[in-house]
Amino acid sequence: MPTDRNYAIYVGRESSPSYGHWMKYPFTEDSDTISAKLSQATVEWTDDGVTLELATGHRIFVPKKSFIGGR
Repeated sequence: MPTDRNYAIYVGRESSPSYGHWMKYPFTEDSDTISAKLSQATVEWTDDGVTLELATGHRIFVPKKSFIGGR
């Protein structure tokens, strides 16, 4: 049985993680399954923030104020 693995999810204005919002997300599948699920994920940016939706239907929302600076 696979063990939980915590992955870091980063949301920011730049691709390098210089400033933004980090959060841990646990996966219980093996690495290949996790990679497949992440490749099927969608990301939606709105004026309110960003939503990551996984193939499983789980949604993670990060409000804009958490990653635009000036916290």
